[in-house]
Amino acid sequence: MKTLNKSKGKKGQIVIDILIFAVILFTFGIVVILGHKILVEYQSSVNSTFSSAAQNVMQQGVNTNENMDFLFAFIIVGMLIVTIITSFMIRSHPIFFILSLIVLIISIILAAIMSNIFTAITQTPELINDTARFTIIPAVEDKLPLFVLIFAALSIIILYAKSRSSG
Repeated sequence: MKTLNKSKGKKGQIVIDILIFAVILFTFGIVVILGHKILVEYQSSVNSTFSSAAQNVMQQGVNTNENMDFLFAFIIVGMLIVTIITSFMIRSHPIFFILSLIVLIISIILAAIMSNIFTAITQTPELINDTARFTIIPAVEDKLPLFVLIFAALSIIILYAKSRSSG
């Protein structure tokens, strides 16, 4: 019976996936807050020309956008679960540990840069009120390097601490 070996060629790439994770979180946070700004501005500028049914739809759109804060938390938990499962599935040689540490350091530096960019964008006078409507997104983006470190440390520990007979 043949087994599928999907981990072939993926050795040592889990830390690069962590960097992609940071980029996804950064992009999602910016898009949600800018989307909220656009929705609220559009709603207030054309609210008088809408019928009451259209105004209700616009308000539901704003409410849905504000609920993206909880979706953000769900995405983080889902990515953590996928990262852990992927780390268990991939067989890796210990020689990749040093490379993983180098990529981890680079990932943390880039996550710190993304965190600072997020703060600079969302603390502008135009977006500060919209950012205040969200709690989870700014909190996670503020601590993005810590999240990258935790995710990468978990995956590296799982990836390289497995016994040679189990993987």
